[in-house]
Amino acid sequence: MEERINAIIKDCDNLQADYTMKVTEFGANKNLTLYICKDCDYDAETGESNLVSISTKKNDDYVDDTDNTHVLDGSLYKELERIWNYRDFETSEPKGVII
Repeated sequence: MEERINAIIKDCDNLQADYTMKVTEFGANKNLTLYICKDCDYDAETGESNLVSISTKKNDDYVDDTDNTHVLDGSLYKELERIWNYRDFETSEPKGVII
């Protein structure tokens, strides 16, 4: 788990502003897909706004969302570890709402 998470963090740090990367076969059961989007205000020169948002899918349903998670201060590691272990999933869309 640790090696996989550290590789994702490295990829996130190298991700350009407003780009999204897809991570498949994530989680202890390898059945999660992550969509990780770099903040649109990210400045590669200064490192300002080095933040990502993560949407997690399981069996084609979104099961978790995180916003504005800092890439290098340990926050992203904690979020990825939480997701890996299927803890405290929550989406930003209220259950039962049809969009």
